[in-house]
Amino acid sequence: MQDAKSEADEKLCSDSYKQKCKAYEDLYYIVAQAVQRCKKAVKSSETAESLRASSEVRLPKIDLKTFDGTRKQWQVFYENFKSLIHDKKSLSGLQKLTYLSSVLKGHAESYVKNVPITEANYAIVWKNLVDHYQDIRALGSDLLDTMLTYPPMQTANTTSLNNLIHSLNDSVEALKNLKFEKLDDFILLNIGLKKLPFHVRRLFENEVKGADVPTFKEFIDFLRKQAKIAELTQTSNKDEKPKTQPPKTKVYLNSNSKNRDCPVCEGSHSIYACEEFKRFPVHARIERVKSLKRCRRCLGTHEDECRSKFACKECNQKTHHTLLHSNKTSSSNSAFTQHGSTSEENFEDQKSSIILTNLQATSTDHQDYTALLGTALITVKDINGKYQHMRAVLDSGAMSSFVSADCAERLGLPLLPDNTSISGLAESHVNSLGAINCLVKPRQTDEPKLRIRAIVIPVITENLPCVKISNEVRQFWSKLNLADPSFDDTNAKIDMLLGSEVFVRIVSGQKKITNDLGHALQSIYGNRGDGSGRSTSCSDECILISRSRLQDFETSILSSSGSSNLLRLSTA
Repeated sequence: MQDAKSEADEKLCSDSYKQKCKAYEDLYYIVAQAVQRCKKAVKSSETAESLRASSEVRLPKIDLKTFDGTRKQWQVFYENFKSLIHDKKSLSGLQKLTYLSSVLKGHAESYVKNVPITEANYAIVWKNLVDHYQDIRALGSDLLDTMLTYPPMQTANTTSLNNLIHSLNDSVEALKNLKFEKLDDFILLNIGLKKLPFHVRRLFENEVKGADVPTFKEFIDFLRKQAKIAELTQTSNKDEKPKTQPPKTKVYLNSNSKNRDCPVCEGSHSIYACEEFKRFPVHARIERVKSLKRCRRCLGTHEDECRSKFACKECNQKTHHTLLHSNKTSSSNSAFTQHGSTSEENFEDQKSSIILTNLQATSTDHQDYTALLGTALITVKDINGKYQHMRAVLDSGAMSSFVSADCAERLGLPLLPDNTSISGLAESHVNSLGAINCLVKPRQTDEPKLRIRAIVIPVITENLPCVKISNEVRQFWSKLNLADPSFDDTNAKIDMLLGSEVFVRIVSGQKKITNDLGHALQSIYGNRGDGSGRSTSCSDECILISRSRLQDFETSILSSSGSSNLLRLSTA
């Protein structure tokens, strides 16, 4: 009995021990798991704190090249940034993008302007930049152009020679760094392409658009194919002439004339522009024309060859000039003389009528007068998105707008092909160097902006005004908010000529002030002053202001409404 009881107690103790052991074991694992979770949490917190601290560390300053989008600067910038930033594995993408954002300017800045600074965005931005600017063919063409278009030296002094050496050496080394497979092949290709018309070159580019750098052989094969096409599409009748001439664009520019001596006063103007001749009574004018053996219709020197189609403004007859109309009253003659109105000159080529404005006219008190032409200071957007100040003459008679070659070079805008035939007085021709599309705005406000296609020519005109303005005229105009505050600066160059296609968008047509010293029209650039004013020196030059009657144009402008401002060209 006693043995059975002892056995039962022993079994009970054994079961209780096992239960306690199991409980302790379960508790151990629970605690161990909790410890592991705590360790992970602490490690994660330390990592986050470390990252936060590292991100707040100020990035070291590195001397990096800036890049404004000019292709010629790309290779230097690319090598510099790649070696100092892009290839550094110790820098994060976020840090690299921060550096990149700080050195992109101008047009290149648009690649990062609206991009969040994040780790992942660096690779995207860098790839976009490289894809656009790392065009070895375009880079090589720019370098070749730099060498081939380097201006000839006027004097072989030390400075000029060193500049040439640096320019050539830099271009050659840069070409070598581009690592063309066949550099001589690329040079021949580039020279050949320059000889092609624009539309043929476009055909070539479309044909080889899959190749990074076409070979010279591909270029020659293309030319042979085009020659074959031209041969097959030629008309079989070589003597056949086109029924109609292809349309030509002609632009009539302001021009100087120094060989038009007046037979009455020996001044540098035509007889119908002579103030002394206009002061004669009508019968005296007729007798003077007879004695000079001049044509009664055009006042020219060859009556039997006169082809004038103009009629007298008083009686609408084509038998005589307006100045020789015998029924004109004395008051009409007085008004004609006072305002100095000019009649149209009759050329053999009757394509246009031209108004002549003298820079010098002789009055009864022998004072000298000069014509104030409408000029304005404007701003024009250049290739880098910045606005440059330019001085423009506003000519309602010019069929197109023009820009000087020097101005076009400063703007750096793409030069477009242009085959406009530009002619002036006596069919004098000016060669077009191309054309640019530009954005023009007032110098003091951001609006309105005008998009203008301007033809590039060597020079617009000489400095305006040609002679110094008297203090009386200067003081009168300086009181107004002028479109051109430097209207009296004889050293001020003319950068642009804004023609009739934008004239009506510039001038509001409201005449501000009119008196003996001229008149002003409101424009988007300020008050535009024109007319005649006393000068302090004489000039025997005359300028052709426009190819059409400015009186009629002014009438149409003054009857219109708008908010623009302009300076009207004088007809006095």
